[in-house]
Amino acid sequence: MEIFIRLRKFRKEVGKTQQELAARLDISVTTWSSYETDRSGVPIDVMIRLASEYRLNLHWLLTGEGDMFGTGGGKEAIFSIGTALKRAQSDSSIRFLIEKALNTPFEHELDSCIASINKLLS
Repeated sequence: MEIFIRLRKFRKEVGKTQQELAARLDISVTTWSSYETDRSGVPIDVMIRLASEYRLNLHWLLTGEGDMFGTGGGKEAIFSIGTALKRAQSDSSIRFLIEKALNTPFEHELDSCIASINKLLS
């Protein structure tokens, strides 16, 4: 199962329409739809917000392994993506999954991700 299919499954599991979820994330419905139809990658900051606000397990989102939802939200979810990013720096298989999810090379999103993590932690 691809990430865009898991993203749609997640949205339906939390009982939200594309419009509702897009509004919650402060993005356009067209942008959210592009994630669910594999027309564009999901930015790390959106993944972090989903993990933080809905306890979405980012490991599940990226790989399909484990449970859809984690046991904790907020800072714990942000910590988990930070851990995954650190692993991606040295583990090419995780880097590949993140690059595929983002549809861009990992290094291009790293600064944006770090800024998002710092903002959410403050």
